Amino acid sequence: MQLRYAPDGFTVGLNIGPAAGQKFAHASIHVIPHYVGDVPNPGGGVRNVVRR
Repeated sequence: MQLRYAPDGFTVGLNIGPAAGQKFAHASIHVIPHYVGDVPNPGGGVRNVVRR
């Protein structure tokens, strides 16, 4: 992905437990590519960069 789409950075996240949105017990890692300017303020961690 990095060579093909050339993102400027990545957000890596896990959902653990129902309060975090996990529907059933399993392991998964979410890798979200980002580009400069794709979100207004990328600071502050995962909650501020994941679009809803």
